Amino acid sequence: SGKENLCSKKKTYGENINGSYSRFVNVSRRSLVKVPNGVSNELSAIAACVTGMIYHALVPVGKAGYGTKVVITGAGGGVGSHAIQVAKALGCTVTAVTSSKWKEEALYKLGSDYVIEAGSGFEKEVKKIWPDGAELVLENTGTATFSSSLRSLSFGGRIIIIGNLEPTPVEVPLGLI
Repeated sequence: SGKENLCSKKKTYGENINGSYSRFVNVSRRSLVKVPNGVSNELSAIAACVTGMIYHALVPVGKAGYGTKVVITGAGGGVGSHAIQVAKALGCTVTAVTSSKWKEEALYKLGSDYVIEAGSGFEKEVKKIWPDGAELVLENTGTATFSSSLRSLSFGGRIIIIGNLEPTPVEVPLGLI
């Protein structure tokens, strides 16, 4: 179907295929990306997985583009910090949500337009920035921020749950859907 992210028989080196420490591996041509001259192996290796995952979440799934109002939870972590940069490259306006006040300066340097502290009721801070709410929330924290993420959305807004979140049940207020 071409939707590897929805494939129940997906094969991934290091997860369900041995060989992630091999010097050479056999992969599909469409899994390859040409790395521009001057980009180190180290930089290209870390960018591939997380950047592709975030781009897929933001563009084909989330329909993000120039001017889209995006909230990113867990913004100070690995996925969140990449998400800020990808969203800004797309022309989005970004509100970063972090539980660590000391990360605020770094989040602005990554391109965040706004930074707010996570906690109970951070949707109130989002609504101060955007009274109608965010058009898209990239929820990459989980149970602790899910309710506020949902409440941060504008009418018709979209929430994308991304990353390795713990499989904890969450309550979904049906009136918010």
